[in-house]
Amino acid sequence: MVGNVVNTGAETVELLQNVYAAGDTVVIKYRTGATVELCEAEAWIAYTVPFVSSGYVQVRIEYISSGSNVIVNGTIDDVSAVELP
Repeated sequence: MVGNVVNTGAETVELLQNVYAAGDTVVIKYRTGATVELCEAEAWIAYTVPFVSSGYVQVRIEYISSGSNVIVNGTIDDVSAVELP
């Protein structure tokens, strides 16, 4: 699932994940760039810790089923960034 490009400004971004059931694996990836175009041209980075945005951020979620090794991609209606204090 790929979210929209979000204008975060040059801020530290923390991505939060809701977990509803055990058993499946979700991998969160992001990319950031100074413009929408530069953001969309960047490679995906596996999210592990808060990061400093270059101005725009896009988030991708990969769902890996516990019954197989298939990654399912779809769309996300809204992904927003959270600024750390």
